[in-house]
Amino acid sequence: MSLVKVSVERSQVDSVRTRTIANTGELEFQQKIWVYKSGSKFPTEYQIRLPQGVKFYQEGDYVFDLQANIKADKYSGLSFDPFAPTTLKPVTVQFLEAFDKFTDQLYQQLNKSAA
Repeated sequence: MSLVKVSVERSQVDSVRTRTIANTGELEFQQKIWVYKSGSKFPTEYQIRLPQGVKFYQEGDYVFDLQANIKADKYSGLSFDPFAPTTLKPVTVQFLEAFDKFTDQLYQQLNKSAA
């Protein structure tokens, strides 16, 4: 499992988009989220497809499993799949602090091994 830290702001809750799936007539909900990439000072905004039955995610902090949302691109690299439904799991500030601390320690260890 590869967890990715995500933040949802009020404006992203207010701007959820819907579309009708042509084959089934069902509604599909899409929402923008902020994704914090490792080592980046600022987040990147991505649009995700919400799982069936979820109309939006409230503002707050979340994580999701990256492995459930990656696909091979045309150059055989891995990329984020915006068509895969993305399940966000709410997290607490304490979890985020522990997550950041663990991630920092992991990268330090990897950098030592590479040197």
